[in-house]
Amino acid sequence: MLGNISQCSQQQNINMTMSNLGLQVHPDAYVAYDKRFDADEDAVAAGGSDFITWTTDYSIDSFPVKYDATIRGAGRRIRGVDGEYPRDIFITRVYLVNAEFDNNNSFDLDLQIEVYFERDDGDPVHFYAMWRRMVVGGFSSSEGFFIDTTLDGFIDWKKNPCSMRQRPCRRLIVGLNVTTK
Repeated sequence: MLGNISQCSQQQNINMTMSNLGLQVHPDAYVAYDKRFDADEDAVAAGGSDFITWTTDYSIDSFPVKYDATIRGAGRRIRGVDGEYPRDIFITRVYLVNAEFDNNNSFDLDLQIEVYFERDDGDPVHFYAMWRRMVVGGFSSSEGFFIDTTLDGFIDWKKNPCSMRQRPCRRLIVGLNVTTK
């Protein structure tokens, strides 16, 4: 689980979720990336709609990991309530539909959830959690080495500037390595 104070506004985070810019934002991560929305993503980004779903097909080719995958995602805006919590919350969830490796590696479980909201001081906050079952090069995703490497990668990923944000977007405030046997 990661928790970050984002330098991007709540709206910029929603706009990134409602984009198909995986290749442009993270060119070193993806060989192919295609996100297709089931409704009008511009209406969600503009605040005219509060719910959307999508399918993303992507390919990774970064030694020792090489695979193609399909994920399904959904995003929901929960409107703030005057007097109780006046700010909106944006939540996304993604799950793995299918992944294909070229070798003996496996990837059969990927569940992700993200929560975006603004604190009382106006700082945008981002929480990200992932549950994954993957075996790459003999290492299982439940092993400490694999988890630490993945977590470190996401921390670096969140620091990288991207074309829409023009600056580093997140500062780590929480990083948890939780495994269950």
